[in-house]
Amino acid sequence: MIPVLRVKDPVSAGLLLHKNFGFEPSGPLWQLGEQSIRLLAEGEVPDHFIELPFDHLAIAASDIDKHAERFQSKGAILSKDYTPDGPREIAEFWEQGVRYIFFNGPNNAPLEFCEIKGRSYLDQFGHSHIGVRRSSIAEAMNEISHFDAKLIASYQLDGGGTPVNVAFVNWGNVVLEFFDEPAPTSRGETGWIGFVRS
Repeated sequence: MIPVLRVKDPVSAGLLLHKNFGFEPSGPLWQLGEQSIRLLAEGEVPDHFIELPFDHLAIAASDIDKHAERFQSKGAILSKDYTPDGPREIAEFWEQGVRYIFFNGPNNAPLEFCEIKGRSYLDQFGHSHIGVRRSSIAEAMNEISHFDAKLIASYQLDGGGTPVNVAFVNWGNVVLEFFDEPAPTSRGETGWIGFVRS
């Protein structure tokens, strides 16, 4: 499954992905390591489209601090809603925790780079997960009940006083991260609208 990002101007969006993060064009896709993105203009609907709006795309990476510095030197802007001060960690995830950072992608769509601590990576980017924000985990699981998906891990995070429930689900070649944290009030439409079959 290839994530689809709807943008006002696909040419400008592709140039931003290339300049700030190193994505390269590959036919109708933009590629960073093993992670592909499909950019769509408003009103365009691709063949084999699966509508499943989501919050953010997370790309697996090693050495988050090195990449954060490099992306910022190329003009990438940290997400003020997620990581305004730089990389953060979630100790509860996986065996030893994760280190992550969010940037503004095209149209300010959240683009995360995520390192699972204790796991070795080649120095190449790949798929980490798709963050799907819903009002409840039960609602999210019901939404994908007709997909061939399998729960692989679930957590409850403190969330600054209000617990945040998180469930990781394997769906074909994609990992979905469902979470029930409310959206930041400053955020508009993210532009992540679903997937095309690869």
